[in-house]
Amino acid sequence: MSFDVSMITQFACDKFSVRSSILAIFSAALLTFLPSTAAFASGELTPQAQEAAKLMGIEDQVYRLLEYKKTRSVDNYDQETLGLQLSLVRKIMTTGLELRSASAKFDREITFEQQALDKLTRERDLAVSLTTNANFLQLSILSTIIDGPLEQTKNRHMILNGNRLNIVSGLTVGSLALLALYQQRGGTRHSKPEANLLGQTLGLEAPDSEKLSPILWQYLNSPATDAAGGLTRRQQLTEYWETAKILPINIKKTSTVEQVSALGSRHRQRYESIKLLTARVTMLFDLRAMSNMLNTGLVELLQALD
Repeated sequence: MSFDVSMITQFACDKFSVRSSILAIFSAALLTFLPSTAAFASGELTPQAQEAAKLMGIEDQVYRLLEYKKTRSVDNYDQETLGLQLSLVRKIMTTGLELRSASAKFDREITFEQQALDKLTRERDLAVSLTTNANFLQLSILSTIIDGPLEQTKNRHMILNGNRLNIVSGLTVGSLALLALYQQRGGTRHSKPEANLLGQTLGLEAPDSEKLSPILWQYLNSPATDAAGGLTRRQQLTEYWETAKILPINIKKTSTVEQVSALGSRHRQRYESIKLLTARVTMLFDLRAMSNMLNTGLVELLQALD
Protein backbone atom coordinates (compact mmCIF):
# COMPACT_ATOMS: atom_id res chain seq x y z
CA MET A 1 0.00 0.00 0.00
CA SER A 2 1.51 3.37 -1.05
CA PHE A 3 0.87 6.88 0.28
CA ASP A 4 0.85 10.06 -1.69
CA VAL A 5 3.44 12.38 -0.15
CA SER A 6 1.66 15.43 -1.59
CA MET A 7 -1.51 14.47 0.31
CA ILE A 8 0.40 14.33 3.60
CA THR A 9 2.00 17.68 2.91
CA GLN A 10 -1.39 19.17 2.02
CA PHE A 11 -2.90 17.77 5.25
CA ALA A 12 -0.12 19.34 7.33
CA CYS A 13 -0.59 22.68 5.61
CA ASP A 14 -4.35 22.53 6.13
CA LYS A 15 -3.86 21.72 9.81
CA PHE A 16 -1.52 24.68 10.18
CA SER A 17 -4.01 26.92 8.36
CA VAL A 18 -6.84 25.85 10.67
CA ARG A 19 -4.77 26.61 13.76
CA SER A 20 -3.69 29.95 12.31
CA SER A 21 -7.28 30.79 11.49
CA ILE A 22 -8.43 29.95 15.02
CA LEU A 23 -5.63 32.09 16.44
CA ALA A 24 -6.59 34.99 14.18
CA ILE A 25 -10.24 34.71 15.24
CA PHE A 26 -9.30 34.79 18.93
CA SER A 27 -7.02 37.80 18.42
CA ALA A 28 -9.55 39.73 16.36
CA ALA A 29 -12.33 39.05 18.83
CA LEU A 30 -10.29 40.22 21.81
CA LEU A 31 -9.18 43.40 20.07
CA THR A 32 -12.83 44.06 19.28
CA PHE A 33 -13.84 43.87 22.94
CA LEU A 34 -10.85 45.77 24.34
CA PRO A 35 -9.69 49.30 23.59
CA SER A 36 -6.85 49.64 21.12
CA THR A 37 -3.42 50.95 22.12
CA ALA A 38 -0.34 52.07 20.24
CA ALA A 39 1.87 49.35 18.86
CA PHE A 40 5.23 48.71 20.44
CA ALA A 41 8.39 46.89 19.49
CA SER A 42 7.99 43.19 18.84
CA GLY A 43 9.28 41.01 21.64
CA GLU A 44 9.07 43.79 24.23
CA LEU A 45 6.66 43.70 27.14
CA THR A 46 5.39 46.92 28.67
CA PRO A 47 4.98 47.10 32.45
CA GLN A 48 1.22 46.81 31.98
CA ALA A 49 1.60 43.69 29.83
CA GLN A 50 4.01 42.14 32.34
CA GLU A 51 1.56 42.75 35.15
CA ALA A 52 -1.32 41.26 33.15
CA ALA A 53 0.73 38.11 32.45
CA LYS A 54 1.67 37.83 36.11
CA LEU A 55 -1.94 38.19 37.26
CA MET A 56 -3.04 35.42 34.89
CA GLY A 57 -0.15 33.16 35.94
CA ILE A 58 1.25 32.84 32.41
CA GLU A 59 4.42 34.88 32.78
CA ASP A 60 6.84 31.98 32.13
CA GLN A 61 4.90 30.77 29.08
CA VAL A 62 4.81 34.29 27.65
CA TYR A 63 8.57 34.76 27.91
CA ARG A 64 9.12 31.30 26.42
CA LEU A 65 6.97 32.19 23.42
CA LEU A 66 8.79 35.50 23.02
CA GLU A 67 12.08 33.59 22.90
CA TYR A 68 10.64 31.42 20.14
CA LYS A 69 9.66 34.55 18.22
CA LYS A 70 13.21 35.88 18.35
CA THR A 71 14.66 32.73 16.78
CA ARG A 72 12.04 31.84 14.17
CA SER A 73 9.17 33.34 12.20
CA VAL A 74 5.56 32.43 12.76
CA ASP A 75 5.56 30.40 9.54
CA ASN A 76 8.18 28.10 11.04
CA TYR A 77 6.42 27.44 14.36
CA ASP A 78 6.24 23.78 15.29
CA GLN A 79 3.09 22.23 16.70
CA GLU A 80 4.19 22.74 20.31
CA THR A 81 4.93 26.43 19.83
CA LEU A 82 1.72 27.00 17.93
CA GLY A 83 -0.25 25.23 20.65
CA LEU A 84 1.45 27.40 23.29
CA GLN A 85 0.53 30.54 21.40
CA LEU A 86 -3.05 29.38 20.98
CA SER A 87 -3.42 28.54 24.70
CA LEU A 88 -2.02 31.93 25.72
CA VAL A 89 -4.37 33.79 23.40
CA ARG A 90 -7.27 31.70 24.69
CA LYS A 91 -6.33 32.64 28.28
CA ILE A 92 -6.14 36.33 27.40
CA MET A 93 -9.42 36.07 25.53
CA THR A 94 -11.16 34.48 28.52
CA THR A 95 -9.82 37.13 30.87
CA GLY A 96 -10.92 39.87 28.48
CA LEU A 97 -14.44 38.46 28.42
CA GLU A 98 -14.48 38.33 32.24
CA LEU A 99 -13.56 42.01 32.33
CA ARG A 100 -16.22 42.75 29.75
CA SER A 101 -18.79 40.97 31.90
CA ALA A 102 -17.69 42.96 34.96
CA SER A 103 -17.90 46.19 32.99
CA ALA A 104 -21.43 45.30 31.89
CA LYS A 105 -22.37 44.74 35.55
CA PHE A 106 -20.95 48.14 36.43
CA ASP A 107 -22.98 49.68 33.59
CA ARG A 108 -26.18 48.03 34.84
CA GLU A 109 -25.66 49.23 38.42
CA ILE A 110 -24.75 52.75 37.31
CA THR A 111 -27.85 52.93 35.10
CA PHE A 112 -30.07 51.60 37.90
CA GLU A 113 -28.77 54.15 40.40
CA GLN A 114 -28.75 56.99 37.88
CA GLN A 115 -32.40 56.39 37.05
CA ALA A 116 -33.34 56.52 40.74
CA LEU A 117 -31.27 59.70 41.14
CA ASP A 118 -32.88 61.33 38.10
CA LYS A 119 -36.36 60.54 39.44
CA LEU A 120 -35.62 62.08 42.83
CA THR A 121 -34.05 65.11 41.17
CA ARG A 122 -37.11 65.67 38.96
CA GLU A 123 -39.44 65.37 41.96
CA ARG A 124 -37.33 67.84 43.93
CA ASP A 125 -37.16 70.34 41.07
CA LEU A 126 -40.92 70.13 40.56
CA ALA A 127 -41.64 70.65 44.26
CA VAL A 128 -39.27 73.64 44.49
CA SER A 129 -40.75 75.12 41.30
CA LEU A 130 -44.33 74.80 42.58
CA THR A 131 -43.44 76.32 45.95
CA THR A 132 -41.60 79.23 44.31
CA ASN A 133 -44.44 79.89 41.88
CA ALA A 134 -46.98 79.78 44.73
CA ASN A 135 -44.87 82.30 46.63
CA PHE A 136 -44.77 84.73 43.71
CA LEU A 137 -48.48 84.22 43.05
CA GLN A 138 -49.59 85.01 46.60
CA LEU A 139 -47.24 87.98 46.69
CA SER A 140 -48.72 89.34 43.47
CA ILE A 141 -52.30 88.85 44.64
CA LEU A 142 -51.80 90.42 48.06
CA SER A 143 -49.77 93.28 46.58
CA THR A 144 -52.66 94.01 44.26
CA ILE A 145 -55.08 94.03 47.16
CA ILE A 146 -52.85 96.07 49.47
CA ASP A 147 -51.25 98.64 47.20
CA GLY A 148 -52.99 98.05 43.88
CA PRO A 149 -56.38 99.25 42.63
CA LEU A 150 -58.07 98.31 45.90
CA GLU A 151 -55.67 100.61 47.79
CA GLN A 152 -56.14 99.07 51.21
CA THR A 153 -53.26 101.07 52.70
CA LYS A 154 -54.35 104.36 51.15
CA ASN A 155 -57.90 104.28 52.45
CA ARG A 156 -57.91 105.50 56.07
CA HIS A 157 -60.92 103.33 56.78
CA MET A 158 -59.15 100.20 55.45
CA ILE A 159 -55.59 100.91 56.56
CA LEU A 160 -55.79 98.42 59.45
CA ASN A 161 -56.81 95.66 57.08
CA GLY A 162 -53.99 96.62 54.72
CA ASN A 163 -51.41 96.40 57.50
CA ARG A 164 -52.73 93.02 58.52
CA LEU A 165 -52.44 91.80 54.93
CA ASN A 166 -48.87 93.11 54.77
CA ILE A 167 -48.00 91.07 57.85
CA VAL A 168 -49.70 87.97 56.40
CA SER A 169 -47.91 88.44 53.07
CA GLY A 170 -44.51 88.78 54.77
CA LEU A 171 -45.04 85.68 56.87
CA THR A 172 -46.22 83.73 53.83
CA VAL A 173 -43.21 84.83 51.77
CA GLY A 174 -40.80 83.76 54.52
CA SER A 175 -42.58 80.45 55.14
CA LEU A 176 -42.66 79.46 51.47
CA ALA A 177 -39.03 80.50 51.04
CA LEU A 178 -38.01 78.27 53.96
CA LEU A 179 -40.10 75.44 52.54
CA ALA A 180 -38.32 75.80 49.17
CA LEU A 181 -34.93 75.62 50.93
CA TYR A 182 -36.00 72.48 52.76
CA GLN A 183 -37.24 70.92 49.51
CA GLN A 184 -33.77 71.41 47.97
CA ARG A 185 -32.66 68.32 49.92
CA GLY A 186 -35.08 66.21 47.93
CA GLY A 187 -37.10 63.26 49.09
CA THR A 188 -36.19 59.62 49.60
CA ARG A 189 -35.99 56.81 47.10
CA HIS A 190 -39.21 54.95 46.21
CA SER A 191 -37.70 51.85 44.54
CA LYS A 192 -35.92 49.22 46.60
CA PRO A 193 -32.11 49.67 46.54
CA GLU A 194 -29.87 46.77 45.62
CA ALA A 195 -26.43 45.85 46.92
CA ASN A 196 -23.64 46.98 44.61
CA LEU A 197 -19.98 46.32 43.82
CA LEU A 198 -18.78 49.04 46.19
CA GLY A 199 -19.26 46.80 49.24
CA GLN A 200 -16.34 44.49 48.59
CA THR A 201 -14.11 47.39 47.55
CA LEU A 202 -14.85 49.25 50.81
CA GLY A 203 -14.10 46.18 52.94
CA LEU A 204 -17.59 44.85 53.62
CA GLU A 205 -18.66 41.20 53.40
CA ALA A 206 -20.52 41.27 50.10
CA PRO A 207 -22.72 38.51 48.66
CA ASP A 208 -21.21 36.37 45.90
CA SER A 209 -23.35 38.10 43.27
CA GLU A 210 -21.74 41.43 44.17
CA LYS A 211 -18.11 40.29 44.21
CA LEU A 212 -15.58 41.11 41.53
CA SER A 213 -13.92 38.34 39.52
CA PRO A 214 -10.78 36.90 41.18
CA ILE A 215 -8.35 38.40 38.65
CA LEU A 216 -9.99 41.82 38.89
CA TRP A 217 -9.95 41.67 42.69
CA GLN A 218 -6.28 40.67 42.58
CA TYR A 219 -5.60 43.57 40.19
CA LEU A 220 -7.24 46.10 42.53
CA ASN A 221 -5.28 44.75 45.50
CA SER A 222 -1.92 45.01 43.75
CA PRO A 223 0.15 48.22 43.56
CA ALA A 224 0.10 50.11 40.29
CA THR A 225 3.27 50.09 38.20
CA ASP A 226 3.71 53.83 38.82
CA ALA A 227 2.31 53.87 42.38
CA ALA A 228 4.11 55.92 44.98
CA GLY A 229 4.48 54.48 48.45
CA GLY A 230 3.43 50.99 47.41
CA LEU A 231 -0.29 51.67 47.78
CA THR A 232 -2.61 49.22 46.08
CA ARG A 233 -5.11 50.49 43.55
CA ARG A 234 -7.94 49.92 45.99
CA GLN A 235 -6.11 51.93 48.66
CA GLN A 236 -5.44 54.70 46.17
CA LEU A 237 -9.10 54.81 45.22
CA THR A 238 -10.27 54.83 48.84
CA GLU A 239 -7.78 57.55 49.75
CA TYR A 240 -8.96 59.61 46.78
CA TRP A 241 -12.59 59.31 47.90
CA GLU A 242 -11.68 60.30 51.46
CA THR A 243 -9.41 63.27 50.70
CA ALA A 244 -10.43 64.73 47.32
CA LYS A 245 -13.69 66.16 48.74
CA ILE A 246 -15.64 65.38 45.58
CA LEU A 247 -18.20 63.26 47.45
CA PRO A 248 -21.10 64.81 49.37
CA ILE A 249 -20.71 62.14 52.08
CA ASN A 250 -18.00 61.06 54.53
CA ILE A 251 -16.99 57.47 53.76
CA LYS A 252 -14.69 57.29 56.76
CA LYS A 253 -17.74 56.34 58.81
CA THR A 254 -18.73 52.66 58.80
CA SER A 255 -22.42 53.54 58.75
CA THR A 256 -21.92 55.68 55.63
CA VAL A 257 -19.97 52.87 53.94
CA GLU A 258 -22.87 50.47 54.58
CA GLN A 259 -25.36 53.01 53.28
CA VAL A 260 -23.50 53.77 50.04
CA SER A 261 -22.95 50.03 49.46
CA ALA A 262 -26.60 49.20 50.31
CA LEU A 263 -25.25 46.50 52.64
CA GLY A 264 -25.22 45.90 56.35
CA SER A 265 -27.52 46.42 59.30
CA ARG A 266 -27.21 50.21 59.29
CA HIS A 267 -28.54 50.66 55.78
CA ARG A 268 -32.14 51.87 55.54
CA GLN A 269 -34.20 52.86 52.53
CA ARG A 270 -35.05 56.18 54.20
CA TYR A 271 -31.36 57.08 53.89
CA GLU A 272 -31.52 56.80 50.09
CA SER A 273 -31.34 60.52 49.38
CA ILE A 274 -30.10 62.56 46.42
CA LYS A 275 -26.82 63.15 48.25
CA LEU A 276 -26.24 59.43 48.85
CA LEU A 277 -27.20 58.42 45.31
CA THR A 278 -24.92 61.10 43.84
CA ALA A 279 -21.98 59.73 45.82
CA ARG A 280 -22.82 56.14 44.88
CA VAL A 281 -22.96 56.86 41.15
CA THR A 282 -19.67 58.81 41.30
CA MET A 283 -17.92 55.99 43.16
CA LEU A 284 -19.20 53.34 40.76
CA PHE A 285 -17.88 55.37 37.82
CA ASP A 286 -14.46 55.66 39.51
CA LEU A 287 -14.30 51.95 40.34
CA ARG A 288 -15.27 50.98 36.80
CA ALA A 289 -12.59 53.26 35.34
CA MET A 290 -9.95 51.76 37.62
CA SER A 291 -11.00 48.21 36.73
CA ASN A 292 -11.01 48.88 32.98
CA MET A 293 -7.34 49.90 33.11
CA LEU A 294 -6.45 46.20 33.16
CA ASN A 295 -7.66 46.05 29.55
CA THR A 296 -4.61 48.05 28.46
CA GLY A 297 -2.24 45.38 29.75
CA LEU A 298 -4.24 42.61 28.04
CA VAL A 299 -4.16 44.36 24.68
CA GLU A 300 -0.44 45.08 24.90
CA LEU A 301 0.22 41.48 25.91
CA LEU A 302 -1.80 40.20 22.98
CA GLN A 303 0.07 42.47 20.60
CA ALA A 304 3.40 41.18 21.90
CA LEU A 305 2.35 37.56 21.28
CA ASP A 306 0.87 38.18 17.83
